[in-house]
Amino acid sequence: MGTDEPATAQQSGSESPPSPSRRTLFRRAAPIIAVGLGSGALGAGAANAAARPGSPLPGSLALPSDEDIARLIADPESATHRALANLHNPSQPAGGQVFQSAEDVAGAAAGNGRTDPRKSGADVVLLLGQSNMQGSGLPYDPAIDIRLEGIDQFAGSGPHTGTVIPAADALFHVTQNLRDGAPTIGPGMEFARQLWLNQAADRKVLLVPAALGGTSITGNADYSWDPYNTTASVNLARRGLDACVRALALNPSHRLVAILWHQGESDALPKVGQDWYRRKLLQVIDLYRAELGPVPFLIGGMVPEWIAADKKIRGPIDAVHRSIPSHRPQTAFVEGPAGANGANDGIHFNSAGARELGLRYYRTFAGMAAS
Repeated sequence: MGTDEPATAQQSGSESPPSPSRRTLFRRAAPIIAVGLGSGALGAGAANAAARPGSPLPGSLALPSDEDIARLIADPESATHRALANLHNPSQPAGGQVFQSAEDVAGAAAGNGRTDPRKSGADVVLLLGQSNMQGSGLPYDPAIDIRLEGIDQFAGSGPHTGTVIPAADALFHVTQNLRDGAPTIGPGMEFARQLWLNQAADRKVLLVPAALGGTSITGNADYSWDPYNTTASVNLARRGLDACVRALALNPSHRLVAILWHQGESDALPKVGQDWYRRKLLQVIDLYRAELGPVPFLIGGMVPEWIAADKKIRGPIDAVHRSIPSHRPQTAFVEGPAGANGANDGIHFNSAGARELGLRYYRTFAGMAAS
């Protein structure tokens, strides 16, 4: 997260330069953002610094974080949102147009040379695995777990199954996971927010949630991740592939940029051999590569404390996860955060852990794209 431009690849040889990332647009608007934050000293200092490129902000003042910026711009009631709307439309009279979304603020100004994001394609992210990918983290925090215009999901369940709807936790995977009516948090939304912030401003994010808690890749239950299991009621590997293909077919400008995998807890059993689990996971990767191309495939680590509590049984599955990059290109292991599981739930990340895992997924993805 230390660079101003996204690490995602841009097509070369185009006649016009690529659209800048939202992060770049927000940084260019530093004085306006500062005014929106409501600090007179910061606002004036930022404006003076912006008038002299390369000048630091006064004293020890610092620009708001990327997360602060994203939240303020997403909120139509914030002064930052209104100030940026005026920045993009300086002729608009006071009290006039207010953009309805962060997507509009970032990329819909007339005459700015960028594509209307409502007509543009999306960077598609496929989410696979069991409960930690589906989302089991609590508590849900509406001040943190925000929805951003421009991040959608191809619903895998619920009344809008098979259609594109706004993305928010709890995502509509094979089922939607709620606890006592409250949304649960997985890593997908935090990954999407980071991708949204860093992608070109004329693109959107489309999540394809396809995970289901308690599911195995080596067993023979009703739901199976084994691509060649023909006896399970639902082959989740094939189901996820079908959902991704259908999502991509909605717009020729859509492109699959990443597959996030988090699974293995249900296979950490005495009867499951390490080599057998590795073979099955490689078959999953090979299936998606054959159908979708060499897209980055990121494997998330299980809760470290849960692994350590029974290293003999759980360690071999963890070792497989870590070994996959040595067997297939364009794959990576993402370390699961320690100290971030539920107080009475050792196997699942809490909401802070799920967000951190999503951030780690993104940082690993960005590093792969930059290399």
